Amino acid sequence: MRVIIVPFTVGKDGIEIASIADAQPIHNSEEHYALIFSALPATINLFETYEFTFVKSEKVEASILKADDQLSPPEKLMMEAYPAV
Repeated sequence: MRVIIVPFTVGKDGIEIASIADAQPIHNSEEHYALIFSALPATINLFETYEFTFVKSEKVEASILKADDQLSPPEKLMMEAYPAV
């Protein structure tokens, strides 16, 4: 199990969560959020489950709340990202 929290800003166009096979638009309002990402181990269906939770918040510090054995992060988390095109 892995749980990570990061600051996240939603712009006027909203956001979309996508994979190779599917995309889901998320109609959050234009605000600042704490984005909590959870990766849960495979269950009966043999697929990992990923959860995205958005909590309105102005000030969030990125951190790893729970790490599994496969995660070996640097001491300071990198906070640079670019939208997919």
